[in-house]
Amino acid sequence: MEAIKKYLVDNFEVGFVLVILVSVSATVWLVETKLSFLNFFYLPVLLSSYYLGTRSGVLGAFFTFLVIALFAGIYPDRFTAPMDGFGLAASILTWAGFLMLTAVIVGFTHRELQDKVTEALLSKAEASGNAELLEQTMVTILELESELDYKVNERTRALEEQTKSITARKERVEETLYSTMDPVVVKLMTQGRIRTENRRISVMRSDLKGFTKYSEEHPPEVAIAELNKFLGDMETILLNYNAHIDKYMGDGIMSEFGAPLHYEKHTLLAVACAWKMQEKMQHAKHPFKLGIGISTGAATTGMIGVKRQSFTAFGDTVNLASRIESMCEPGRITVDESTFTECNDIFDFKPVSDLPTYARSGNHALVDEISILIKAVSANVNNVSMRIELAHLLKEANDLEQAHLHLKSAMELEPSNKEVKVAYAENSVLMEEQRDLTVRGRRSIVRLYEIVAFKNPLNTATQLPSHLLENLQEKLDQLVTYPDDFILPVECLDGSVGFSRLTGITAYLIADRMNLVDQEKHDILEAGYLAEIGKTIVPENILNRNGSLSEDDYSHVYMHPRESVRKLHNTGYDNEKMLEIIECHHENFDGSGYPAGIQGENIPIGARILAVAEAYISLTMNRPYRGPRDGKAALAEISVYVHRGKFDPIVVDTLSEIVTMLDT
Repeated sequence: MEAIKKYLVDNFEVGFVLVILVSVSATVWLVETKLSFLNFFYLPVLLSSYYLGTRSGVLGAFFTFLVIALFAGIYPDRFTAPMDGFGLAASILTWAGFLMLTAVIVGFTHRELQDKVTEALLSKAEASGNAELLEQTMVTILELESELDYKVNERTRALEEQTKSITARKERVEETLYSTMDPVVVKLMTQGRIRTENRRISVMRSDLKGFTKYSEEHPPEVAIAELNKFLGDMETILLNYNAHIDKYMGDGIMSEFGAPLHYEKHTLLAVACAWKMQEKMQHAKHPFKLGIGISTGAATTGMIGVKRQSFTAFGDTVNLASRIESMCEPGRITVDESTFTECNDIFDFKPVSDLPTYARSGNHALVDEISILIKAVSANVNNVSMRIELAHLLKEANDLEQAHLHLKSAMELEPSNKEVKVAYAENSVLMEEQRDLTVRGRRSIVRLYEIVAFKNPLNTATQLPSHLLENLQEKLDQLVTYPDDFILPVECLDGSVGFSRLTGITAYLIADRMNLVDQEKHDILEAGYLAEIGKTIVPENILNRNGSLSEDDYSHVYMHPRESVRKLHNTGYDNEKMLEIIECHHENFDGSGYPAGIQGENIPIGARILAVAEAYISLTMNRPYRGPRDGKAALAEISVYVHRGKFDPIVVDTLSEIVTMLDT
């Protein structure tokens, strides 16, 4: 029953129209006086208009008209029959009945309309009363809100003052801590991440040669000012290479690389840092020279002290660095064999034994006196007293080997000379003691090496045709100055020293062969030098990982192009074309790259060139996770990626023309 009722309600309009059509058809067909009954159709039309709306009423009237017109066209005689008295009376009565029904219907409709109007007026009156109540309520709410705002503002002001006070105290505490401790150590301490452990690190000990004499010859304020100037220069470089400045020891500095933060390439960071420190000493023209000793090996690291704590390292490696520094010639860098082994592909070294030992004393007056006396002995080889005097000076300069040779010659000249015998015996004992370096009671032979030069990567660049590189660096330096101080600390993090220079040069050679204009070649060269400066945002363990990376690891990698642009902006680089090349140089030709996923010709031509150059140099250089490939093998691998949509085919074809020249 409910289903039937629901169906009738849902289809009321259709049913109503059907009823009208059926009633119209039946009336026209059955009633003889059709003209009189035409007034009947006002009723359904009125009802349909009232209940179903104007559209339904008009449709009902139209369909009624169609039915009557159709019937009249088929049976016209049924509408023209003669009317007798009965027919007339019936017509009048019918008309009167329909007239009264219409009046009744309109009356009911009017009454219903009045009821609705009355209901609407009552609703309006009620709404008016509610409006007044609502207005009063809103006034109350506004008053409460105003009072609440005042209280909130007062409370906010009080909290802001407290926050400012706390922030000021925090800044003072941090400033105090950072002035006495490494900021990295402070951060690790607050995070509870510092542990006492045995760790392989590189230790640097540096000391000024001649500062004691300088401080004796100048007023204290002058000596301290000069010392602070020196320390300020060295601090900047040390921190730039992620060193932990352990302590100042008068005019000496002790630093660790690889602790408290781990860096896989800590040895390279230490050596490159020492090289830049000596460069700074030359350019700053300090009135004294610096000696630097570096050792690499296991050491114990951690916090020491109770009330006053500091992070430090101790052990054989630390002691060895101190001994090496004491033997270092002024203005030089001396390292142990472990350090030499890990850095000899980046720096040129020579054994310390190739140096005159007496020249490492730091006493320039003594060195000059020895040099003069050596010449005198050479001219008077049989003068025993002169050889004894020279041996004493060499002994004072800690050159026991040379002293031994002169004393031995003096004994051969005068075997009975007691002074010579005593001096020879004493020198022999000292030589035995210093023949091997002794560290914490353990005797071990330590081979030492001195850094001679920084290897130019162009001199060993086998992946590019040598005839293209001849005199090229001078030309490029006139075009763009290579920012070595800016780039070297970043490249030391993953051992990719020389990568940016070779990438920039390769990109320049490709651009030149594609006949790009000079400004575009300038921008591409500079972008090649600076493109990877943002990889400092990538954790060090990811940079040096020997294996595949996770999706989370790649999320760090994806950010580094924009980090490069941000750092360069902050440093003062404002060449937007060059910066755009850097930001887009990891976009792939098919749109699958990063950071924006642009593709094809929408990628700047400089970025497409730099992407190919960077891939080629990366494949042909020694990396932490694999060995280098030769030029042809690298080109073959890049060609595979062309088919996969990574690189611009035109750029790769141009690189192929350059690599082909390796055979000529």
